[in-house]
Amino acid sequence: MPSSREQDHSRFLLGLDDGRIRGILDTLPQMVWSTTLAGMADFFNRQWYEFTGLSHGDTDGEAWIDVLHPEDRPHIAAAWRESVTSGQPYEVEYRMRHHDGEYRWMLARGVALRDSEGAIERWFGTCTNVDQQKCTEERLGLIALELSHRIKNIFSVVGSIISLSVPRRSEFRPLAESIMARITALARAHDHFRPDVGDNGIAGARDLKGLIAVIMAPYQNSGSSEQRLLVEGDDVDIGTSATTALALLLHELATNSVKYGAFSNAGGQISIALENRGGIVMIRWRERGGPAILEKPEKRSFGTKLAQRAATAQLRGEIVYRWERTGLEVDISIPAESMG
Repeated sequence: MPSSREQDHSRFLLGLDDGRIRGILDTLPQMVWSTTLAGMADFFNRQWYEFTGLSHGDTDGEAWIDVLHPEDRPHIAAAWRESVTSGQPYEVEYRMRHHDGEYRWMLARGVALRDSEGAIERWFGTCTNVDQQKCTEERLGLIALELSHRIKNIFSVVGSIISLSVPRRSEFRPLAESIMARITALARAHDHFRPDVGDNGIAGARDLKGLIAVIMAPYQNSGSSEQRLLVEGDDVDIGTSATTALALLLHELATNSVKYGAFSNAGGQISIALENRGGIVMIRWRERGGPAILEKPEKRSFGTKLAQRAATAQLRGEIVYRWERTGLEVDISIPAESMG
C-alpha cells in the first residue's frame, strides 16, 4: 500500500493540469524532455528551446537528434534505442548545437516512468551543460602530456649522464650499467602508463598484466619457441603512483633471474600468478628450470634490498623469499588501496 505521503503526492500531481506542469518544468534551471513509450520526443521545456534557438515542435519525434554534432549522432541514436528496448536508464554525453552555431558538451540522462504493474508509460530526462568541465579536462590532459614528455626526456638525460661519466673500462662500469638498466625499466613503465587524452580527458589507470608484459619483455628469449613467461590469474587496475615501485620490483626479480635463476638457462621458465582477494593483491613469482639452489644466499644484494623497500615502504606490502632447490619463489602481498 502507498504511504500517506505518496498518496498526497499523487493527489497533488493529479490536481495539476498540463499547463501547470509545463510551467513548473519551465522554471527548472536545466533542460527537461519527455518522450512517448516508443521513444518519440513530445516535450521540451523552455531552457531547451532557449539553448537551441529553435521553435516549439521543431525537435519533436526523432528530429531532436539533428541538433547533435554529426559525429555523435550514430552512437547516441543506438544508445537511445537500446534504452527504449531494454528499459534501462539512459546516460550519454554528446555535443549539442547552441543557438550561436557552436557545439557544447551535454550530459543527457533519462529514466522510464512505469505504472503500478511495472510497464513503461513514457520517458523523462534532462540535459546538463558540462562544456566547461570538458574543456577543463582537455586542458589538464594537455598539461599531463607535456609533463609526461619532459619526464621521459629526464630519464634519457640522466641515463646519458651516467653512461658518459663512467669510462667503459672503469671498475665502476658494472654499477653504472646496473643503474642505467633500472632507469630504462622505469622509462619503459612510464612510457606504457603515460596519460592519454581523448574526448573523455585523461586516461590514468592501467592494468598489472600490461605492466608485467612491458617490464619482462626484454628479458625473454625471443628466438625460443617455448613460452618462458606465464602470467595468469586476476588482472588488477593500477595507477601511476604504484607504477614506479612495481616496475622496480619486477625489474630486480627479472635481472636476478637472468643472472642466477630460471632465465639464465635456455629452458628456464617463470610463472606469475595474480590474485585479487578484495583488500589484498597477491603476486606469486615462481622460477623453474634454472640452476639448482643449494642454499640461501648469505647476503642480500643491493637489488634485493631495493625490491624489498619498494614492496614495503612504497606499496605498504610484504615480500617473502623462499630459495627452494627447484627455483626461487617469491610471494608479494600488497593492499589493494596501494595499487591506485
